Amino acid sequence: MKHSRRRQVFCTIAAQHDNLGDIVIRQRMLELVDPEICDLRISVGAMPPAYIDAFDLPAHARLYRSGLAFGASFVWSSVAGRSALLLPPGPYPLTSARAALRSWASVIMSALARAGGGASVTVGKSVRGAHRGAISAERALVRISRLYVSRDRLSAQTLGIPVDALPDLALLAPARSASFKNVVAISLRYDKPVGEDLLRSVVAWSRAQGLVPTFVTQVRRDEKQHADLAERLGAEHLSWGDRSHREQMESIEELYSRSSLVVTDRLHAALLGVIGGAVPLALRGKDEPSKIVDAFDGVLPVVTLDRNGEHRLPDRLSAGLQSAETVASAREDARHGLISLRDRVRLRLAGR
Repeated sequence: MKHSRRRQVFCTIAAQHDNLGDIVIRQRMLELVDPEICDLRISVGAMPPAYIDAFDLPAHARLYRSGLAFGASFVWSSVAGRSALLLPPGPYPLTSARAALRSWASVIMSALARAGGGASVTVGKSVRGAHRGAISAERALVRISRLYVSRDRLSAQTLGIPVDALPDLALLAPARSASFKNVVAISLRYDKPVGEDLLRSVVAWSRAQGLVPTFVTQVRRDEKQHADLAERLGAEHLSWGDRSHREQMESIEELYSRSSLVVTDRLHAALLGVIGGAVPLALRGKDEPSKIVDAFDGVLPVVTLDRNGEHRLPDRLSAGLQSAETVASAREDARHGLISLRDRVRLRLAGR
């Protein structure tokens, strides 16, 4: 295809810049676009350079700091019949009038792209909430999209209409499991306390199995809590420190590849652990929603632990170790499904 008539795919990678999980799913999102036939037009907003540098971008990608310039470029491309729209993955609360306005903005952009023969594609979104206006707007987005695929089954229940669901985009990455496993990874949200007795038991059990309990910081806000817990409990800590985003990503991927288990309440810690060959154990409170459980439903087996205390902890940790082959097989099935999805997305974005 001549470069002057290549389809221009507009998307954004702006997110929480201190969260490596946001980089993971947005990198996989960018890989849905075929660089041989489409050019990326990417809004980066106010993201710091280290965040942007963590992405592997194709040669013809164009970045926009200005939302106004990004919007103007999209409109001009749509008028010329060259635009396509790729909307970002991740959680999306349908809880307010502001959320409704964001969804309606996506509907309007989708209509512009469709009017010029392009597609609107949403992959990997997870919607929750009960705001009637926001739900109505998101339903409109589903209807106008050439392809709309959520990352969990509960999104369809939220919207009250049929919505296809496939695994989280993170699982599009190939496995990186090392042959030697000697780590139990622990990654915790800074804003949701976990019973220290439970963590002390995880550390003690790990040591007894000849494994190294290691707190893993992949969200910079978690760093202080991880450092404090590692010191008090006698565990290791893979801190972020002064590493760049790319350097920290490489460090945690290497550690997860040596991990047998990952104990966490962060979805993308669980997913990066699974990619590395670890079995996820999801921490949750009684009757507490869990992004991990929701996203893994029908995709991957997951052992849950009560964040406030688990009286059968050794048994549940041992059960996790024994399910490694089952998790690995499910991971490969999920990846194959996402590869098929990538082929569908590329056809839609190319206007076929």
